[in-house]
Parts: sequence; structure tokens; C-alpha cells
Amino acid sequence: MLEPGGIALATEIVCVLRYKSHYFRAEGINASVAAEEFLEHAEQEQDHADWLAGGKPLGRGDLTMEFR
Repeated sequence: MLEPGGIALATEIVCVLRYKSHYFRAEGINASVAAEEFLEHAEQEQDHADWLAGGKPLGRGDLTMEFR
């Protein structure tokens, strides 16, 4: 059974992959705008995953995470 931290980390990794997939597959007249938005979200989710894994502190903007 996964620990809550492991579940959270797995969820963040899935989110990174989902946003990256949308980034690479963006099509249409506003594709570049949409792709940039997806890439930004992927980077934020990667930061969350890194933090959960103990790899580095969160450092983008005012983003903080607290668990109780």
C-alpha cells in the first residue's frame, strides 16, 4: 500500500505527463498560446513533484504547499 506522500507524488507525476502531452499536441490558431499555458502548468506540477520527493524546495513565485 502506498503512503499518502507516495500517492501525492504519483499524482503530481501523472499531472506533469498530462500537461506535457497537451503541450506537445496543441493544435489550431491559438496553439502557441495554449501550449505555453500547458508548459507552465507542467513546470509547476514538476516543482510540486520535486518538492514531494525531497529533491528541491519550491521556488517559483508565491507557491507554497502545506500538509496537516
